[in-house]
Amino acid sequence: MYDELVKRLRTAKAVVFKTEDVTLLGDAADAIEELIEKLNHADDQIERLVNAAEDRRWIPATERLPDDRRDVQITVFWHDAWRTMYGYYDGAYWHLYAPMHTEVADVYVIGWMEKPTPMPLPQPKEK
Repeated sequence: MYDELVKRLRTAKAVVFKTEDVTLLGDAADAIEELIEKLNHADDQIERLVNAAEDRRWIPATERLPDDRRDVQITVFWHDAWRTMYGYYDGAYWHLYAPMHTEVADVYVIGWMEKPTPMPLPQPKEK
């Protein structure tokens, strides 16, 4: 739709319009093309944000479980309280990273999400 408008603006003949009008039409075509480029870039950014948000959503354990023993963040009922902690699922049991425990099978995990990407560490300053 916009491409056709730009094409028509660029091919306007000086016979129909004054020279100043043709210049204005060319400027309008340039402005429209620039806006289209910005909108396409914004669409790409929005898609990346939506994908990132999807990666960071809580996934109910009833919906699916992590399948490759990777570390994830979990919400678990453990020691009479709801907690958020890290662990992994081995296909049969949850393994929690908790003080003094390496494997815990009697826990109730209601959901999990991917671990956040760590913040980049600052580079040491050279002397």
